Amino acid sequence: MIRVTTQSVSFGHRRLARHAEQIAEHAAQLIRTHFGALPDVQVLISSRSDVLADVVHESKLALLPGADPREAARQLRWGRRDLRGTYGVTELSASGIVLGINLGKARTITAVNETLTHELVHAHQLSGRSA
Repeated sequence: MIRVTTQSVSFGHRRLARHAEQIAEHAAQLIRTHFGALPDVQVLISSRSDVLADVVHESKLALLPGADPREAARQLRWGRRDLRGTYGVTELSASGIVLGINLGKARTITAVNETLTHELVHAHQLSGRSA
């Protein structure tokens, strides 16, 4: 199942966010057709990379109960820095996969299409037993 949410989408990126919401299920079906089943995927679309980093960080922490708070804070800082130049990110979460699209980088419909499909391939890869 694909769930698409938007958070902190700037006015100039709203058209791209709507487009990503519309094609998410079609992109997932394309991946299922070529590679096989997908786990539950939460797609987060945002214009701000720090919002994506926060969501990814929270999903990681949910998998690591009792993590050192100082190390967690350091990882969050690194995640925020690393996501500034990234189009998308895919991570494991307790409920499946969290996938983020950074509209600050993916500024065209083509870039959104390619990023969403690319990240869904990563979601499929992370869902395998060997991952």
